[in-house]
Amino acid sequence: MKLPDIAKKSANFYAPRFEIEIEGQKLKGSMEKIITDLSITEKIDEGASFTFTIYDEFDLKKQEFKWLEHELFQVGNKITIRLGYGSDLITMIMGKITGIEPSFFAGEIPTITITGQDLSYDYIKRKSPERTFTNMTYSEIAETIASEAKLKSVVDGIEIRISKKRKSNKESYYQFLKKLAEEIGFVFFINEQTMYFVKNYQRDKGKIVLEFGRDILSFKPSLRTTGIVTEVEVRGHNPNDPSRPIVGKAKAEGPLIKGEYLTIGSLRKKIDNPVKKVVDNIIVTSVTHANSVARAILESSNESILEGEGSSIGTPQLRAGVNIRLEKIGKIFSGEYYVRETTHTINNNGYITKFSVIRSG
Repeated sequence: MKLPDIAKKSANFYAPRFEIEIEGQKLKGSMEKIITDLSITEKIDEGASFTFTIYDEFDLKKQEFKWLEHELFQVGNKITIRLGYGSDLITMIMGKITGIEPSFFAGEIPTITITGQDLSYDYIKRKSPERTFTNMTYSEIAETIASEAKLKSVVDGIEIRISKKRKSNKESYYQFLKKLAEEIGFVFFINEQTMYFVKNYQRDKGKIVLEFGRDILSFKPSLRTTGIVTEVEVRGHNPNDPSRPIVGKAKAEGPLIKGEYLTIGSLRKKIDNPVKKVVDNIIVTSVTHANSVARAILESSNESILEGEGSSIGTPQLRAGVNIRLEKIGKIFSGEYYVRETTHTINNNGYITKFSVIRSG
């Protein structure tokens, strides 16, 4: 989906606007006009957060600020923020206000910065007591936590059963689930009120196409061809027989093995010093489990051979978890990327989307 096609539905990117709803009440009129510098950040491995600034005013007769203690702008209030153009708005975040930061300077208009997190914050992101999950699969653990957090869940099945898995009191359920997902090459992500624990995550199957000089305002890629891992061996601790580790292996396929060549766009590069990685600080329950962990480590080791950061015309469809195609940035760097992070900002300068992407070889 090219941006000109999106533009036809978005008033040609004129009149960018946002809509904020707090505790079921949409901010309109004077309440909407006092808000500026709205930003929403999504990270594939951390979730979503928001921030915006309110221009406040002091009532000399009442000797109080108009908005500082208003019931809508208080910690704990549920909030929904939509972005877009004209009447075509997309829900970007459903969350809670978690922080209020007033700023007072003599001779300047007082302001209030409101910050918040997605709805997973309360249960999933706060540190919680130590807990041990016994005789459960990775999928069953994820489904249990999603249910307790009152989140909908999309969980892919995996039959590896773990005798014991401990979450320490120093980590949140979010950190714990992220670690579990990384062990088996899964993706863990929360979108609005749904938790994903899946083999692959792609938010939108309609690929967005951005062109330099038309849609892309800036792009700074980084290509790394050294230290590429072609083989991983996991020597896991065997609780039943510590003297005999459980061994799992994974080898790269395709160009990385056949002649040890890396192919990205028009670049065909022979790998100078391919790396074999050995991991021995992990507990596994079977060879199947060890193989899965080895495969996950191999894929994550090479997932950011090519990475980059850029910005474009404000595009609410450009979200973390989307595959996009960047064009007219040279034969090597043009191509398909996976979006790991976005920040959407609307202020007096207009609407801009910043993004961080990766691309494997």
